[in-house]
Amino acid sequence: MRQDLEGGDVLSAAVDVHALYPDLAIHGSHVVLVNGIELDEAGGIRQIRIEDPSYLVDYASEEDHWFATDRFLEAMNRCPEPGYIW
Repeated sequence: MRQDLEGGDVLSAAVDVHALYPDLAIHGSHVVLVNGIELDEAGGIRQIRIEDPSYLVDYASEEDHWFATDRFLEAMNRCPEPGYIW
């Protein structure tokens, strides 16, 4: 993921909606676009930036696009077909 994003590519990832957005009372699979990362001091991925095409997701600010890596990976792994990113 890091190599692709640093190379300028945008990725698609399958996630579990409720794991990514616990405030939405929706369970099921969903695809989001991954278009950025923020690294920590050690070079690990600290945060992941996404664009979500769903009309249910309202980005009030730039900060709303960013998710902690653990939360994002959990949303990917809870998806019925876990771990899909392309």
